Amino acid sequence: MQAHAAESGPEDPDARSEGRHGRVQVRRENVDRTTPDETTKTFVRSDNFVWGGMLSFQVAFPDEKTGFGGSPFDPRLGDSKTRFRFAPLAAGRLAVSYFVEATFPTADSDAHGSGKYQLAAGVTAARELERPSSLLRLTAQLQQANSVAGDEARPDINYTKLDLSVRDERGERWLKAALNLRADWQLDGKTGAVGEIEYGRRLNPRWSVWFLGGHLLWGEGVRATYGKKLMIGLDRWF
Repeated sequence: MQAHAAESGPEDPDARSEGRHGRVQVRRENVDRTTPDETTKTFVRSDNFVWGGMLSFQVAFPDEKTGFGGSPFDPRLGDSKTRFRFAPLAAGRLAVSYFVEATFPTADSDAHGSGKYQLAAGVTAARELERPSSLLRLTAQLQQANSVAGDEARPDINYTKLDLSVRDERGERWLKAALNLRADWQLDGKTGAVGEIEYGRRLNPRWSVWFLGGHLLWGEGVRATYGKKLMIGLDRWF
């Protein structure tokens, strides 16, 4: 059984897959921002299968120009993040896994980070349905994030995420549709949502590439939402 994260870009990998030890991922996001922490940036991420689960590290490199067009050749250091996802458990026909996550305010300016240390915890439930020509994966992920320290002049962070997705995998290609819901408790529980479509392809057993487009459905100003997003990513398995 597998339990994956329903987040932007390819889902968390399965530690059992083909004897792999992990992956390195680079992705580029062009974002029309509606909240201060959503800007155009490049991410570098590593996933490592250890202690029966998966340990991830991610560093953001926002463009100096924070708008949709950005400035790709003028990056700055952004916030960094680490996550540990525990091994999935079988719960009937579902695979359920838990994770904990910490975000560090390593950005070199207020425009490129939250200014806050954050702690988050979440649970993911997934079900796979085999069909004659494809593999269908249904995923739901619930996560709560809170700021715990940092710059007192910056806004506190307290929001809940519910991400729902369906992924259709056909051979070396996949297509995923996601609905990502947010509730911002700093805004008295105001809700927001974005819709995303992702297409990906495995180039060979070690490399894969993918593209994603997303758009705000409602809730401008709610944390972890955006106006529109275009993303391209590249994975290297090892």
